[in-house]
Amino acid sequence: MTGKNGGKGTEVLNAVQDCVVRRLTTDESLEFLESRGFKMSESKFHRIKKHLRESINDRLSYIAYHEYAASYVDSIDTIKSIIARLWEISRERKGSKEELKALEQIPQNIKILEGLYDSNPIVSSLIEKIKETENVP
Repeated sequence: MTGKNGGKGTEVLNAVQDCVVRRLTTDESLEFLESRGFKMSESKFHRIKKHLRESINDRLSYIAYHEYAASYVDSIDTIKSIIARLWEISRERKGSKEELKALEQIPQNIKILEGLYDSNPIVSSLIEKIKETENVP
């Protein structure tokens, strides 16, 4: 269903998935899709829904191997950035309530970061699975 139309296929799939998630009727879905610029017949709508149902395993694999890993790294980077900013605030606001608040939040964010690192075995197993699939001819 995706393909040669510059990503528009992905946009259509996402829009139809929105209809499914919202539990819209077929008529409501077609109206919603048309309002988003995706005018289609009822039969095309049902073909796309069927494709989405049949591609669940592929979608889960993609999420596990790509989106989860990227989200995990983004979370680590975000917490590190927050901690760095809290240290900046504590230096900028020496002797103020803001310094104390920043210093109080640093250990909380470190615990969050440690929690992310502690879940590393999950990420390690995902990386191993990716390596295995990349080595398969």
